[in-house]
Amino acid sequence: MIILSKDIAARSLHLSLGITSAILRLGAEVVHASAGTTRTIQLCKALGLLLIEKAGVLPAPFFGVAFEGHTCHHIGRKLTLVCDLLHNYATATWTAPFCRACVDWQAVLPILIRSAAIAPDDIDEFER
Repeated sequence: MIILSKDIAARSLHLSLGITSAILRLGAEVVHASAGTTRTIQLCKALGLLLIEKAGVLPAPFFGVAFEGHTCHHIGRKLTLVCDLLHNYATATWTAPFCRACVDWQAVLPILIRSAAIAPDDIDEFER
């Protein structure tokens, strides 16, 4: 059976949950590699407060590194704040690639979470 790629829809919520969580963990790894364990712990505390205060994120009411519902989308829209915070804890050499990944993810996330039919021009844009 051959299925055209334009007829396939990703399970966007689950995909975006996994990638958003991975991006946040990667930020902690960037700080750990650049500045060590103590600075990483400080970053994680500051990141938690940032997500609650600026992104409107609530902790998930169960064990496991996860967010509730569309929380990952709130975080995705606020990744520039995460990048700004990261600059306070790690060197620019380490944070620049991370921030580039955040910008790329912010560009793709709105495409993944919309529920409208995708026009051919949008398919080409997504593939680019």
